[in-house]
Amino acid sequence: MTEIEALPQKIVNRKIIVLKSRLDPTMARLLGEKVKGKFFARLRFLKPKPEDIRLISVDKYYEPYIVVGGKYAVDYCKRRVYAIKVHEEMREIVITRKKFKPEPLSPERPSRVIKLEGEGHFHYENATYFVLDRMGREVAPEQIPFAPSEEQDLQRSAGVGIKLENVGISREEEIDFLRSRIVNRPSGVEVTKEIFEVNERALVCSPMYRLTFQNVKTGKRVTLKIDGITGKITPAEPMAKYMGDSVEVRMENLPSVEAEKVKGEPELSKSPPAEVTMKSRVKVAGEVFFVGDDVTATVGDTAIPSGTTMVQTIVVRGRLKVGADCRIFGNVKVLRDIVIGANTTIDGNVISGGKVVIGSDSIIRGSVESGGIVEIAESAAIEGRLYSKSSVTLDQVAKVSRKRMQKEANPC
Repeated sequence: MTEIEALPQKIVNRKIIVLKSRLDPTMARLLGEKVKGKFFARLRFLKPKPEDIRLISVDKYYEPYIVVGGKYAVDYCKRRVYAIKVHEEMREIVITRKKFKPEPLSPERPSRVIKLEGEGHFHYENATYFVLDRMGREVAPEQIPFAPSEEQDLQRSAGVGIKLENVGISREEEIDFLRSRIVNRPSGVEVTKEIFEVNERALVCSPMYRLTFQNVKTGKRVTLKIDGITGKITPAEPMAKYMGDSVEVRMENLPSVEAEKVKGEPELSKSPPAEVTMKSRVKVAGEVFFVGDDVTATVGDTAIPSGTTMVQTIVVRGRLKVGADCRIFGNVKVLRDIVIGANTTIDGNVISGGKVVIGSDSIIRGSVESGGIVEIAESAAIEGRLYSKSSVTLDQVAKVSRKRMQKEANPC
């Protein structure tokens, strides 16, 4: 008997889910800059100078994952002969007015049984889902990073900076894959009822960054892929063949600092001298995350006590207060206001989404970019560029400091 193929009675329309990126292009670029030397290394330890490797392009795109799920249920019956053991002295048994005579089960097994022919009714069901990559290969559901979705329509956003990798699997191929995994019709039975439904179809678009670097001396190019949610860095296919393990940066719950790129932005500050040590006495009204070895990210208002030396780049989703006599060798990126105490030196850039206050005798060796007012005390210096979307006030902080000192000296 030729079996009839199980066809789906229900197929839902596909939903498009665009995951929200936790990394902005600036953070993706910084992550790429930190590991670029590894991918140009010879013999895995002869690395070129950082200034010899330049970033050529940064491209954001979306990696698609196909989610397909369904339900299968089948009711069937099968005729079977059941052997029931009876007492050795029994000669006959009557069941529903029908007589049965016991007989040996087999020549090897002399036990006396009666044989009843009956019809067994069975039920089987299975409901699950699978995740496929854009080429139709099954991947683990854990491979899709967890993140909230954006309210974007990729089909309507074509040509507006949204790039989606081509999906090489059709609807029929999705259904065939699901059918091969959940449909389980027994052979040689009579099917009384069968249900096959495709009740889940989704295209999950995960944000990715593609960075291309070039060694200006050798002309060699390397393309890296950075996951916009987890921060995981992997080389493109040609590099993956001989690079070995991928580089993974812990980016869970990393806040995204909304700051535009500064044109002509200076290079990151150089590594601090070997004798400098980090004094981690940071007070945080939130959570702290360590991103690699050179970046510390915090969620919530943060205060760095006076006299603290830090070698990392600092990313704060909230307000930041830096005490006096501090030294920070990395960049400082703050979502809201930042107050820098007196006689503090920051070797990197200061980027703030709100107000920036720079205390007296403080030095910012990089650029300062602010989404609000910038207040610069007397004798403070900014060696890089200064960008402010509001206004710049000179010596205002010094006046406020003097008034506060007089009030503390004469409380009455």
